[in-house]
Amino acid sequence: MKNKFFLACVLFSCIIATQNIWAIETSTFRKMLATELSEMYSKEIPEYKQFTEIVKASNLAFLEKNHPFKFYNKERVLEEKHGAIRVSTPEEMRLFARIFKLMGMYPVEFYDLTPSGIPMIATAFRPIDGSIEQSAFRMFTSMLHPDYIPDEVKHEVDIILSQRKNNPKFSKKLLTLLDTAENRELNNLEAKNFIAELVNVFKLENLKPIYFPLYKSLREKNDVYADNICVGINLNHLTPRAFDIVDAQKRLIDAGVPMKDGGIEGPPMRINAANVQLNQTSRKAPGELIVVTSDKTILELFYENRVHYDNLKKSAPIIRLDKNQSVSDYLALIEKTLETHKLVHIEHKARFGEIESRHVALTSEGENLYKKLLEENKFEQDFPTTHEEMFEQNLAYYNFEVNPKQKLKNKPTNADLQYLIKHQYLKLVPQTYEDFLAVSAAGIFKSNLSNGVQNLQKKNQTTSHENRLILEKAIGFKILSRHDLALAEQAKTKLEAYKILGL
Repeated sequence: MKNKFFLACVLFSCIIATQNIWAIETSTFRKMLATELSEMYSKEIPEYKQFTEIVKASNLAFLEKNHPFKFYNKERVLEEKHGAIRVSTPEEMRLFARIFKLMGMYPVEFYDLTPSGIPMIATAFRPIDGSIEQSAFRMFTSMLHPDYIPDEVKHEVDIILSQRKNNPKFSKKLLTLLDTAENRELNNLEAKNFIAELVNVFKLENLKPIYFPLYKSLREKNDVYADNICVGINLNHLTPRAFDIVDAQKRLIDAGVPMKDGGIEGPPMRINAANVQLNQTSRKAPGELIVVTSDKTILELFYENRVHYDNLKKSAPIIRLDKNQSVSDYLALIEKTLETHKLVHIEHKARFGEIESRHVALTSEGENLYKKLLEENKFEQDFPTTHEEMFEQNLAYYNFEVNPKQKLKNKPTNADLQYLIKHQYLKLVPQTYEDFLAVSAAGIFKSNLSNGVQNLQKKNQTTSHENRLILEKAIGFKILSRHDLALAEQAKTKLEAYKILGL
């Protein structure tokens, strides 16, 4: 009896131990990060919680009217999110590439925002396999283009960026766990600690005091620039997905949420037709408080004694931007206040609420036709309206599933794909567009800039290809093509379906 009790105790101990030993799957890892980021973001920006609740209400109303929804995994859509961050240095980009790789997220597609006057080049880290259905989380990650630093502020910017090579936001614990994870899978407890340390990187409350003279100089030129250089890494938005972005936007407007000018970005939405690619819109940034100083010794104190900095911060006055006040007047008021105060809380607008609606992914031929018809103002009437038409004309990507309702007494005599679909042996499943549109991204960026900002100019004219190479060098490996991934996924599902059909 004693031996049985002893063995039971040992077994129970082993079960408890395995809860902290079991390796974490990449989809679970992503879900953990998305959940913790959402919780953090809701605390730092109360408006975000209201925003997501309105989008969720729109989604639930859609499902009530469209049940069952035949093309998309509804659980995936309800939980789906993408984040967006901006980094300033190649070192930061390389670090995030290593972090996201642990979660099964790889750089897909290159987005050159510089033609729109935004000083950024970007990619999106996302899953590249079927696990995206279990946890659809992406991180749109943009990096400051090195040729955009104006000569008049280059010295100050270089000092700040050189300090970031040992960025205090990346804790020693995070970096140690990152090194560990690259050599073996993290266990449950390690993964939780890793996520907690990573979420701290994105918090505004962890920012050091910002040197105001440089912030002022850069914000007078471009808000994105000031946010990137001076404020540093923070989560710019955490985007939910909507089934019906038109309805979601209407609900937000009716609730008094200030939305971006220009409405919904992306391809024109069509009623009673299959929509394509991606549509996005956003609420305007509500503004959050950051701390600035004109005293460089305060910046040094941050690295030497954080407690001293926290005590100083408590007594810092708060100056908010009045809605009728120009940015230049606001910056002048802050400058005057800093003559009598070491630290001042100011309102910085970089975090906004975005929503997206995702549709079928277009092939290269589909994209070319879409652009051509858009230029001719004929997209809405001339682009094919059904998935069957788009598939037949090779305009969009589809996966294939064996139709369970088709009882097969004998295997099909014809292995032609069109024949199998026409005779309902196979079902078309639209591939979701998992990526982004550079024009839409630039539109979202610009919608949150102050009035009168400048389009920054490059010192050296570089091609989009050269800009891509700059980003790939920073990441440390090649940026993947969404078309290559889509074709591979399509071929894989075709092979699996043919195997089931005995072809």
